[in-house]
Amino acid sequence: MIFPQEVWVETNGNDATGAVGNPALPFATLNAALTASAPSPTVLHIGMGTFAPVTDDRNPGNTLNPASVLRSGLWFKGAKRASPNAGLTGYTAGSGTVIQGRLNFNSTRDDIVVSDLSIDSGSDVCTALYGGVAQEGLIFNNITQTPGAAQGKRVYVYAVSVLCKSAASAVHATLIENYNGFGVDDLEVTYGTHGLAVKSQHGTVNGVISRGHSGDVLICKDGGGGLDVGPCHDVVITNVVGGPVLAGDTPTGVILESGSANTLQRVVISGVTLEGVTTDLKTDLTGAAAVCVANCRVDNLVTQNGTPVTSLQATTDLQTVRLNGVPLAGDGPAFSAYASVNQAGIVAGSFTKVNFGTTEYNAYNCYAGGRFTPTVPGVYQINASVYCNPSGAYARAILYKNGVANRTGDFFAGVVGNSCIATLSTQVYLNGSTDYVEVFVNPNGACTVDGSGVSLTCFNGALVRSN
Repeated sequence: MIFPQEVWVETNGNDATGAVGNPALPFATLNAALTASAPSPTVLHIGMGTFAPVTDDRNPGNTLNPASVLRSGLWFKGAKRASPNAGLTGYTAGSGTVIQGRLNFNSTRDDIVVSDLSIDSGSDVCTALYGGVAQEGLIFNNITQTPGAAQGKRVYVYAVSVLCKSAASAVHATLIENYNGFGVDDLEVTYGTHGLAVKSQHGTVNGVISRGHSGDVLICKDGGGGLDVGPCHDVVITNVVGGPVLAGDTPTGVILESGSANTLQRVVISGVTLEGVTTDLKTDLTGAAAVCVANCRVDNLVTQNGTPVTSLQATTDLQTVRLNGVPLAGDGPAFSAYASVNQAGIVAGSFTKVNFGTTEYNAYNCYAGGRFTPTVPGVYQINASVYCNPSGAYARAILYKNGVANRTGDFFAGVVGNSCIATLSTQVYLNGSTDYVEVFVNPNGACTVDGSGVSLTCFNGALVRSN
């Protein structure tokens, strides 16, 4: 993006005499500079000091503000990022460029750069200007929350800090939603429910310090209507440090969350250091889709004492999510089924498919009709038990793969005419698309498969290593 026009804003400027393109005649307020420079793409050179809030794109109730002075093609270029005061209620006077209050761009705004400054929605500003009501920080989003709305393009944030009112404030410190193409480098966010929330696609984030949040240090989330309309995929995030500010702050570390069938996918997060969080890595599903988190990876996630994180809290099914290159605990298809009715008429010497008609659990919905067809390629642990009553001297449980006998299990050799139990425990590779497995029984005497419940005739399996 080329910014052919420049304008200067200084605390000793004058809105009446300020002139576009003349550094000797700066404006005093951002609103005046933005109004005077419209509609051309413009660099706003913002000096040291504190500046009044911008009349941005958002009205209360998530409606667009017709009086907004924002537009596409703007570079908010400060002198330097400011330092927060000791109480984290605001920024130290004279320590950098500070814009008071929220700065909210609707996602119809393209080509936006914000650099070398601080956004102050801290408790001092909220008390002085907003009646104590907590304010959002730096926000790029679809304000009207309209599903299917056009995406914004090309947002870049560099050397920026954001301060919100408190950890309990139900606001985002920084949100990038419904954008296609974004970059964040060297971001510091303090307080608010969410530190950095990414609900966009095709972007990079490098270098985030995120602390003092009641919700999460970092959340990557796709949307499905309602309040979440931004797809999230093809995102790389590196070098994140997060944790609490006060003893009562208990944020979650990293969240991968999907709001609906819009799959969150191809998100790579690397180099995360956390301290004092309730959960290091969590995946969550708030919509109705069965598989919503796919092909994501988190590398080098450690707690502050250097302990590697090797598992996660998962509240839904996952698909090919990896931590440090290996499948996470709870990752992948898994099922358990059992016979709840007797299966009579099993002929001696026959190879008969066993009817495990009742499902105990079925992650990914890959089990149906006695057949397990997983959707993730990898090695699976398969177990089965078949109780035959009565039987001959023995019965065998056999694992069939793609309709062909593949593994033969152990058997209990009973007395002719008494019950016999056949068991199977093995690992098998399944390609995640066409491969399937079933269990057959081969008795040497006519029998009935007992359907008294999961303790007698059962079939289960789970992914133990993905490709």
